[in-house]
Amino acid sequence: MDTIKILCVDDEESIESQMRQFFRRKIRTSECEFFYARNGVEAQDVLNSTPDIDIILSDINMLPKPIDMEDLGVTVEKAI
Repeated sequence: MDTIKILCVDDEESIESQMRQFFRRKIRTSECEFFYARNGVEAQDVLNSTPDIDIILSDINMLPKPIDMEDLGVTVEKAI
């Protein structure tokens, strides 16, 4: 199975550590490569340097927080 590349875009600093913690096992086993951007400009930079991103998780100011990580996991697995 190829490594799934995930880009998370969110301006809240705590979200990056939560996401990295949630995906840590998949990152460690190279099942997943994780990228993080704090705004649209950083996200565009990631996309320019890594155009084969598979999934983008983007904060659009309407996402409920705290994030239900179990629900997120199921959603990502379905997208893969």
